[in-house]
Amino acid sequence: MLARHQPPDSNAIDYWEFAHTLAGEAREFGALLEHQDLSQEKERGEGLAVAFPTGKDAQKAAERYRNLFVGSYRSDGKQLGALPLLKLVTLRREGDSLSIGLTRAGVKFAELDNPSLESSDFNTPLGEKEVNFYLGHILQDVPGEVQAFKLILSALSSGKTRREEVNEAISNIYPKWTPPMVNTQRTGAMSRMFELGLFAKEKVGVTVRYTLTSMGMEFLGRGS
Repeated sequence: MLARHQPPDSNAIDYWEFAHTLAGEAREFGALLEHQDLSQEKERGEGLAVAFPTGKDAQKAAERYRNLFVGSYRSDGKQLGALPLLKLVTLRREGDSLSIGLTRAGVKFAELDNPSLESSDFNTPLGEKEVNFYLGHILQDVPGEVQAFKLILSALSSGKTRREEVNEAISNIYPKWTPPMVNTQRTGAMSRMFELGLFAKEKVGVTVRYTLTSMGMEFLGRGS
C-alpha cells in the first residue's frame, strides 16, 4: 500500500496522511480476507485477516495496526513496529513532521507478486518469490529475526512439538522474560514462520503439534 501512495520521485511521504488513508484501505481489505477465512473455515488466529484492523472498534483497531505493523516513532528516536524492525520502511522526524518511506528492500519486496492481491488466491498469504526474498533479506540484514526463528526451529528440531514446550525453550534462553512476554514473542514469530512455510501444524485432539518442514530444516542450517 505504501508503494502505491509513495511517488516514484520521493523517498518518503507524510506519516499521518498515509496512516489515515491506510486505516480505511487495510480495514476494507481485512474484511475481504476475513470473509475468505470464514468460507475456508480457518481457525481463529490462523486466517489471512488476523493482522488486519477488523475489530468492531475501528479507531482502536487502526491504532493497533499502525503501531504494531506500520511503525511508530518514539521521542528518543527509536523506531518500533514490524516494518521498521524488519528494515522494510524507515521513519524520519524533522521538526514537527513525521515521514515514512520504503527502504530499498521494501521497494523490492513490494514489487513482487502476492497471491491474494494479484490473482485472488487466498490459499496462501505469500508467493514463492516473496518467501525466498524475505528469508534472504532477514539473513542479510535482520539478525534479530533470524535469531528468533532459529531458536524456535531448534526447539522443534529437538522434539519440542507443543506450544508450552517451545515457550519453555525460549524462557531458558531469556530467563528475565515474563511468561506473557515469552508467549507474545513466540506467537508473533511463529505466525510469520508458519506463513513462510518453516513448520507445519497438526491438531491432535485439542492439542496442536508443530513439525519442522524441509524448508525449516534448510533455513536452520543457513548462515550458521
